[in-house]
Amino acid sequence: MIVNKKQLADIFGLSERTFTEYQRDPSFPYRAAGRGHDNEYDTTAVHSWLLERATTKGRESSREKLDRVRAGREELAYAAELKELIPAEETISLIEEAIIASRNVMLHGNTSLKKRLDREYQIDLDIEILNDHSREVLTNLSEVGEKLASEAEESLEEMDAA
Repeated sequence: MIVNKKQLADIFGLSERTFTEYQRDPSFPYRAAGRGHDNEYDTTAVHSWLLERATTKGRESSREKLDRVRAGREELAYAAELKELIPAEETISLIEEAIIASRNVMLHGNTSLKKRLDREYQIDLDIEILNDHSREVLTNLSEVGEKLASEAEESLEEMDAA
């Protein structure tokens, strides 16, 4: 049955504004009648379109996926242009420098920590206790770092495959 927008809204229990929004989708079935005339809608075609929309809602078409990927790439390129992103090579070296500095502080800070503990608690602490603890902490951090690096590498491979 061919109807106008008001009749269509009444039939489907949706507002005319909703159908105006749907008309922006190039797949929405209607015949534009031109300025001053009512558009025409085939209720069977609109019903099929609404069913298709409801059943595929949340699923991304190939075109939508391509558009999303392109938009993401453009956004990354723009962020890099604005210097909001740091190239991976630079990031890795900065992180490595920070880790080495932290490691050195942990290992070499034990001497001053021992002196402070000895003075405040009137003891003679064996520095190897502190050194062993520092090495254990660094080993644990290293294992966590290796796991994170492995996960990041897998993520990058998945993104490259997509």
